[in-house]
Amino acid sequence: MKIYIYNNFYKNEFVAEEEREIPDGYKFCPPETNIAPPENEEGYCWCFDGESWSSKIEDHRGKKIYDINDSCHQEKIRFVGAINHAFTSVVPPSEKVSYKFDGTSWNIKLSKYKFSKYKLKIELQELNIWNDVWNSLTDDQKENLYLCQELDLNDNNFKSMYDYFKTKMPFIDDILKRCII
Repeated sequence: MKIYIYNNFYKNEFVAEEEREIPDGYKFCPPETNIAPPENEEGYCWCFDGESWSSKIEDHRGKKIYDINDSCHQEKIRFVGAINHAFTSVVPPSEKVSYKFDGTSWNIKLSKYKFSKYKLKIELQELNIWNDVWNSLTDDQKENLYLCQELDLNDNNFKSMYDYFKTKMPFIDDILKRCII
């Protein structure tokens, strides 16, 4: 006879079936029943209420999920139920770079990285915009840029320059991605 096993320590979700010899008059006790669950639907599993498989619940067990605030933080789902709102199953473009999920797409978290001033200058020169950028800086910003080798969005001077250039050059994030140290 087939026996159907459920997890009575969580949501009574179906976990396995097995073939067993059952003596006459055997009384089934949790976590098993002789009542077969309905056919499984992709992404869901059935839960036993003590008398029947009355409800189904989301089942993402074994899938990888990503923290929406930092894609480098990943977990493998071990339990049934909806995915926590702080995570998504949408795969980021790279698992080695930190991204933030905005509900529809991943955006690189530039604030977590340092950038090579030299690489940034080369990138801007190749676009023929380095002189425009340099001429738009204040003397303090020029001095700060001159003194440092690395640029960091957590530094207020570079952050204010970045915010300014973001309005003038929406593609600045793409340039900075190529300058990550």
